[in-house]
Amino acid sequence: MLNGMMKMNIGLPKATIQLDKKVYTVGNNINGNIEVKGGLLKNKVKRYDLDLIGTDTKSLKEETINSQTVLFTYSSLPNKSEIIPFLFYIPESINKGINSFQYTLIIRIVFENSKSITQCLPIIINDEP
Repeated sequence: MLNGMMKMNIGLPKATIQLDKKVYTVGNNINGNIEVKGGLLKNKVKRYDLDLIGTDTKSLKEETINSQTVLFTYSSLPNKSEIIPFLFYIPESINKGINSFQYTLIIRIVFENSKSITQCLPIIINDEP
């Protein structure tokens, strides 16, 4: 709350991210869904971005492991939901030092007429199936 005023996002689109599991192995895919719920006004999803970030637990340095942008044209209708499936590859190249890293999947949904929605999901990546 700033100066007695609370910022409210009433009427804006919302997004919920669902992943198929919490533990993944290198060389495999993350399967998931983005559920977009329309706000009060018609809007368009222009794209969504997926970033897999690794944070070294010793040095706290972050690095982008993999990144993907999907151009998309979906009209978000007022008070309606749409599910957008996605597939995201975990490269085998992260095998080195995998145990000293924490991983986060960052998903950003970019709308034409409103703010972007960003969600960060911690995931576990093992080097063995």
